[in-house]
Amino acid sequence: MLFRSPDRMEGCAARLTHHCPWLQNKCFRASDGRKDVIGEDQVTARWHTGKNVAFQKVRAIRKGWDDLDTYVVRELDHSAGERGCSSSHIRAWHHCLETCAPDEPLLILEDDAAPTANFTEVLERALPVLPKDAHVLYLGYSQAADWKREISPDLVEAEYVWTTVAYMIWPAGARILLNRLPIDQPVDNWMATACAEGAIKSYCVKPKIILQADAWNVNSDVGHSDEMYWGPCSDIRHSDSLYWGA
Repeated sequence: MLFRSPDRMEGCAARLTHHCPWLQNKCFRASDGRKDVIGEDQVTARWHTGKNVAFQKVRAIRKGWDDLDTYVVRELDHSAGERGCSSSHIRAWHHCLETCAPDEPLLILEDDAAPTANFTEVLERALPVLPKDAHVLYLGYSQAADWKREISPDLVEAEYVWTTVAYMIWPAGARILLNRLPIDQPVDNWMATACAEGAIKSYCVKPKIILQADAWNVNSDVGHSDEMYWGPCSDIRHSDSLYWGA
């Protein structure tokens, strides 16, 4: 969490207490892209949208959207919020390496995480069948491509998913991601690209058991440089009129 936004952490803590009181958690200070020094060896200043646009088109075709002409490849400046978000996840991956045993994952929750009522029961069914090669397990996400395969009714293997609102990461996965720095696009796109390129194995619980407390791009500390979607949760509904923002 950003220390200048304590209300967001308080809301997240209340939601966790309500839906999964057994889950031990503690606050992890987020990097502030407006104030903290973040080197380009960690997060680049600019990014190219080409890889992300390719999967935006994949999602549009999968969902039957008639909007392929709105996906434009361009080079953009990372927003301060995006750079801070990426830096926060980098620091969390280091924390995973420093504190977790090789077979022990770290659960990373952003401060807008909202567990669903069936959080515990779905997770208890998914974890025992999770393949041993898992590097990342997404608990909340927005799906782009079709699933690579279904492991069980509660678990699928992902090719490319958006959002980093909630995921578990194992030390082996954290090490791979840290060895691939710098992050050269928003961190959720970058992690998804690592999966699509075969560098890491990512899985998702199904259905998602962590939502975002607010609609996409609403009440967020992270300014998105490339897109303005609207939707009731992390399952984004596309709006042509808002695609590139104001």
